[in-house]
Amino acid sequence: MRAADQVFVGIWISDVLADKIEQARGSTPRSQFFRDAVAELLASKGFPVGDEKNAPDRVKSKYPAHRSQSVVMNEKPSSKPAAGHKRLLKKVGESVTGSAK
Repeated sequence: MRAADQVFVGIWISDVLADKIEQARGSTPRSQFFRDAVAELLASKGFPVGDEKNAPDRVKSKYPAHRSQSVVMNEKPSSKPAAGHKRLLKKVGESVTGSAK
């Protein structure tokens, strides 16, 4: 979740420039590196930027954190149907053929 006063600014850059940015930023998050660089450029042009450049990438959500599911989706079915499935398959077979199997 983003802060209400944040605006997304996306840019395309060459892969050479991207590599230089990655080397220069070190362990600084990319977004913070860009905010710092823009703030520095603005200050050099006479437009000082205060603490707003230090805005967090994300703000705390009012919703609880997502918890992983205990069931794996798209898992392969077992080779043996469970007892409940056997009864269901038997009933389906009876309704399709009209007789018990």
